Amino acid sequence: MSDWVGLFFNYETVGKKLKPHKTETLNRRQSESEKLNPHRTVIQINSTYLELIDRWNFWRGLISIASLCFIAIMAVGIGGLFYYGFYNPSYSTNMGQNIIDVFFISVFLGLIFILFHMLKRECFSYTYYPIRLNRKLKKVYVIQPDKKILVANWEDFHIGLQQYSRRGWDVRFSLLDEQEKVTETFALPYTGHSQYDSFLLAHWEFLRRYMEDDSAKASYAAVQEVFPIHNRKEYFRETVERVMIAATGSDQPV
Repeated sequence: MSDWVGLFFNYETVGKKLKPHKTETLNRRQSESEKLNPHRTVIQINSTYLELIDRWNFWRGLISIASLCFIAIMAVGIGGLFYYGFYNPSYSTNMGQNIIDVFFISVFLGLIFILFHMLKRECFSYTYYPIRLNRKLKKVYVIQPDKKILVANWEDFHIGLQQYSRRGWDVRFSLLDEQEKVTETFALPYTGHSQYDSFLLAHWEFLRRYMEDDSAKASYAAVQEVFPIHNRKEYFRETVERVMIAATGSDQPV
């Protein structure tokens, strides 16, 4: 579930201080990579703003399929317990067995509630949660999974490589309070296997150059294809390609 951190539950850093052994600060004035790579995350790019997909978009749909499958299994289990525990006259039972049946029915119902919550967050909400960076105003706008809009100055963010799982790192933007605890945070869409991942650093460099360079020509040149889901639904081919990009850690689907 670590790849969905921030979608179904809060980022692990919210309300806490950043841990030095899990965070490597990035300098927005310093280049980290000679290469720039958007990894097909760009929805729109122009001289005013850059808009990216959210970090969960590469895997969108997997939670829905898994949730529906497990809900169906839980429903069959509940039906079987009701039938064999309470309605089937050939099934000999006692009070102890009834208590066990009720316990498992309650557990299954609880799991269905959790799975429905996950299904609701993916299927009955926004189709994506865009990240928009305005290079002229030096502002950052993010629609969060709870449908709140985060607006902050580019310079106000602590930006760093953040470890979010045993083998996962992302580029994390965090707002800190006076005690240096994280109050708000979000991550760029592309993730890597370590803080030294060249693809991950190239992803950050693409965004950094767009916001910091006067002309942002290098960032424009790096964009080979946009993903214009702001005005249409994605095609089936694009769905397959984004999943392959996430699975292979590359910029081109196999």
